[in-house]
Amino acid sequence: MLRNLLDGLEAASAPLERVVLYQGAKVYGVHLGPVTTPFYEDENPRPIGPNFYFTQERELQRRRAAGGPEWSILRPDVVVGDAAGNAMNIATVIGAYAALSAADGAAFRFPGSRTTYDDCLVQVTDAHALARASLWAATASEAADQAFNYVHPPFRWRRMWEKVARHFGIETGEPIPFALTNHMPALEPVWRQISAGLLQTDFTKAVGWSFGDFIFGTEADVISDMTKIRLAGFHEDRDPVDALIRAIERQQAAGVVPQIKRAS
Repeated sequence: MLRNLLDGLEAASAPLERVVLYQGAKVYGVHLGPVTTPFYEDENPRPIGPNFYFTQERELQRRRAAGGPEWSILRPDVVVGDAAGNAMNIATVIGAYAALSAADGAAFRFPGSRTTYDDCLVQVTDAHALARASLWAATASEAADQAFNYVHPPFRWRRMWEKVARHFGIETGEPIPFALTNHMPALEPVWRQISAGLLQTDFTKAVGWSFGDFIFGTEADVISDMTKIRLAGFHEDRDPVDALIRAIERQQAAGVVPQIKRAS
């Protein structure tokens, strides 16, 4: 797709000056198992196996060497935003899970291990902040032909979980590790009760539970170093807890996830 897009723009003599490419933490091998952190843009050798991130990056580098447009790469992680139908939005997973827990009269329990909940440091990237970072990456001279991590300060899931619960007025409990993909289908009757007016009422399509299983099942720190992008001139940051809560609220207002209400 990337090659066809760039070929089409070149054929149309479009004045393309720079391409901004997005990559994720799979560049550093997080999908293969625990990886040494922090992640540095220039110190992590490529992990084995096919990965379209590297295919795209090589395509941009090849074109640049042949006199083509500049490139810049941003590497967010666990992007939280507003997009409906995005199976890899953790705000949708947490918002829907919280709504189902409340409607079922159950505690809002973290569906992963105590190790993940209490000990591991994790990170997210706010989609709105990422948009502004993208504008910088597309225009700043310091960003040309460079890759940059872009994430917000790391946190532990217990802090996030308890603050989300407190904000929405729901009860928490100690974590119980279980697979959302296996357990949540049994709650489809509850979903039918609370999903009226949503953009997607089909429970099988509304939430990417498997993405939640991947995120909540990671028993290792996932931390990207932010030194490079800050030294290059982009400094905007977000409180990750606030970013997630605001994303859930926007999704509620847009009809992506249900309101979080206790069972009557």
